[in-house]
Amino acid sequence: MMGLLQGCSSPFFILPILTTFLLSVFLIHKQKQAKAAKEFHEEQLRRFSALQVLSAGISGASDLKQLGDQALSGVLHALNIHDGYAILLVPRTLDSDFFVAHRLPDPAMAEILRGPLRSYLASSAERWGSLVVFPDLLRPNLNADWPRDPIFPQFREFFSAQGARTLLVAGLHSQEKSRGALLVGSQESREFSPEEIRLTVALANQVAVAIENRSLRKTAERHEDDLRVLHRVVDSLRTTFDLQAQIQTLQRELQGFLGSAQLALSYQDSAEGPLITVTGTVPQESKNGRNAQGIEGLVQYVLDSGTPLVISEDFLGTVRKLGIASVDPRIMSWAGVPIQFSDKTSGVLTITDNSQEDRVSGRRFGLLKVLAGEVAVAIENARLFQQEQKRAGHLALLNELTRKATAVLDPQELLDHICGELHKSFNFELVRVETLDREKEELVVAAEVGYGPSIVGRRTKFGQGFAGITAETQEPHLADDVLTSDRYLPFHPGVRSALHLPMKYRQELMAVLSIESLRPKSFSSQDVLTLSTLADQLAIALKNAQAYQVAQEQAITDGLTSLKTHRFFMQAVDGEWRRSPRSGKPFSLIMMDLDGFKQLNERQGHLEGDKVLTAVARVLEASSRQSNTVARYGGDQFALLVPEAAAEQAQSLAERLRANLGADSYLSGRGVTASFGIGTFPVHGVTPEEIVRVAESGMYLAKHEKGNRVRVASHSQETSTTGWDQQLLQAYLGVAVKRMFATGPEVFNQYLARFEAATGVNGDSASLMDTVTALAFTIDAKDHYTQGHSQSVSRLAAQIGQEVGLTKDELEEIRLAGILHDIGKIGVPEIILNKPSGLTPEEYELMKSHTTLGERILAPLKFKAIEAIKKIVRHHHERMDGKGYPDGLTGEDIPLGARIITIADCYDTIISDRSYKKASPLEEALEELRRGRGTQFDAKLLDAFLNSLAAALPPRRGATARLEVN
Repeated sequence: MMGLLQGCSSPFFILPILTTFLLSVFLIHKQKQAKAAKEFHEEQLRRFSALQVLSAGISGASDLKQLGDQALSGVLHALNIHDGYAILLVPRTLDSDFFVAHRLPDPAMAEILRGPLRSYLASSAERWGSLVVFPDLLRPNLNADWPRDPIFPQFREFFSAQGARTLLVAGLHSQEKSRGALLVGSQESREFSPEEIRLTVALANQVAVAIENRSLRKTAERHEDDLRVLHRVVDSLRTTFDLQAQIQTLQRELQGFLGSAQLALSYQDSAEGPLITVTGTVPQESKNGRNAQGIEGLVQYVLDSGTPLVISEDFLGTVRKLGIASVDPRIMSWAGVPIQFSDKTSGVLTITDNSQEDRVSGRRFGLLKVLAGEVAVAIENARLFQQEQKRAGHLALLNELTRKATAVLDPQELLDHICGELHKSFNFELVRVETLDREKEELVVAAEVGYGPSIVGRRTKFGQGFAGITAETQEPHLADDVLTSDRYLPFHPGVRSALHLPMKYRQELMAVLSIESLRPKSFSSQDVLTLSTLADQLAIALKNAQAYQVAQEQAITDGLTSLKTHRFFMQAVDGEWRRSPRSGKPFSLIMMDLDGFKQLNERQGHLEGDKVLTAVARVLEASSRQSNTVARYGGDQFALLVPEAAAEQAQSLAERLRANLGADSYLSGRGVTASFGIGTFPVHGVTPEEIVRVAESGMYLAKHEKGNRVRVASHSQETSTTGWDQQLLQAYLGVAVKRMFATGPEVFNQYLARFEAATGVNGDSASLMDTVTALAFTIDAKDHYTQGHSQSVSRLAAQIGQEVGLTKDELEEIRLAGILHDIGKIGVPEIILNKPSGLTPEEYELMKSHTTLGERILAPLKFKAIEAIKKIVRHHHERMDGKGYPDGLTGEDIPLGARIITIADCYDTIISDRSYKKASPLEEALEELRRGRGTQFDAKLLDAFLNSLAAALPPRRGATARLEVN
């Protein structure tokens, strides 16, 4: 070229060549510039396209993990980094534990997550802005550039250890909030072009926007979820009025964000009442000043301040700063929101978590505050409903306790019952009842539950202690904290609150009911009202029980002699009979009957007789041991039960009693003596009835032998049982005849029992027939109007029998039936037998019963003829027309003997004087009989009787009377 130029030295020649060269260079340069521009635009387009694709990928990511993976892959590709790594961190407040890294070893990832670097890197945008580039992390004086950042050396050391030479940190900003940081590290020292930096910032903004959008979406979703939960909770709460069920519903519905946290409601029934905590399990009251969950102090703090409280970390330190004591140290996080109720009381809705800090911060606490308003309404309704239920339950319980109490008629049993029921039904720890000793002006503990039996019988003066104040003022006394009063008298350690109620019947104080608790403020105003009403009702029951006890004491005490009654004596005998076999000791009975007492009454009058009975009772009591039971057995008969006494000891006592009666000047001056009988278990029998029968028998034997002696009615081996029983029965009957014994149901039962006992098991009772006949004569002899009636009926009946041709045996049956036909009158009360005027319908029905009673008393006799005689006795008041009694038999259904006795009985009654009528003349009597021919009397038998009368002697008595059958 130089040669060419040298050869072409002419300027005109050189200039075109130079121009051509320069133009060529220019063209080449232009081509290079165009190519470079084209490549730049293509790179920009590529990067823009990559950014668009990356943005679309980030926006369409289904979760943060995918978003992070997309962003990190994109930035590494865009920056053309093959020897480095990328990290994306998001603060915990946005998404718990979100961290993504590409090409970072697992140990390094773990170190970030568990150390302070996590929060340091996530919040780097707040310190360094949108972008910071560390071109050389190995530069020696790099730490000196960050003197006020104590974490920076650790930050530099960590990334240097990972081989990073150059580090780019892009902050994730959105709406003036830090959303985390994007970090890109390279093992080469390199500079990032403005385009790369702009691309990285744009990518970081895209990630921040995506996170922001996702956060907004999640916030909206959570808000919608919260609204759904809120509506669901409110709807669920409205389905029940049970507080515990409502808390269970809240716990269940909020389980999604509560996790292991425990929801609870703490509230007071009244402003002065104890704090009650309701959980999803069972209600728990505070005990000894500490709530069962260990949160009472926190709840009280919220109640007093009236503001919500949340402790999400450093629980114990925060609690100490607040000055709250007595908390459960296991609690990790806690939140409480106050609730106000319409009755001026407050509550606190709480969340307690023992497993994790920060459980109830942020959204959870916010929802809890929103929920508290809705919950307050539902819980208010539930509380009102429960209060009404409690009031209704208390009223029902009051009625039930009153009903049970009125059924208990023993005062001591009633007081024990009151304490037991109050303890069980109201769940009170300590209950006692103190009765009054008015003479000493003292209260006496009569019954208790919870204190221990040692306090029973403890006495306090009126006005002493709270119970004494109640007794003095007769007004309820409530102590919410007994320790604040120096007038409290402790009956049990640990008592904190007490309620003392007067039990008044009208204006009379019956007792003091004391209810004490180990907890302060245990008694609400409703409790006081309910228990006061109950105390009044129980006072009525106590009054009734005491009145019944007095009446019962009177019922077992003879009003004249103040000795025990016959009924009490027999119960005592039965009790001793049951005890004696267990103790192996015998017991004896002494029966005593006054001699000649009836005659004394007739001579000197009943007032004097009563004085004699009282004097005898005084002697008997003075001569007996305290363990003996002395009773008025009936009329002028007395009885003694002597425990652990053999027959010889009882006989000695009876002799001493007999001597003491004789030594009494008042009794001896009136000639009063007594006959005694002895019966001993098990010598004289194995049942109480047998012992009483033997003792009575001895008494009657003594009386039969002129009295004033002691007899033991025990037969010898030489005497047959039948003969011995016959002897006893004759003695009894002899005494009865002498005393002109009474009639009536009790007398009937006594004779029936004696006849049944006398026949024994051998069935040989023929020897008793004379005794039964004598009894029939005795019944006739009670009234001079009826003396000889049975013999007359027997004679007239035999007269009819002979007329109609009865056999000799049949005539004997008729004669005996005539004697016995009215023996049943022994069971008819004397007032009816001897009534001087006509009988009332009721009295006539009792009189008619003598036919069936006669059959019953003959039943124990066991010989052939007695069966026919019993039927005659039963049916001797039947009529031919069926209008008779007791069975309304007609015609020949009536036994022949009964038809004969009917005629003889009526005839003798017509022609005899009675207390209510005069005797009728013979002709009138016969006319009366003829009017009953065929209706009342058997026509053939009546005709035979009339024929026999014509041939017989005149009747033994004659007078005027009209026909009237008795």
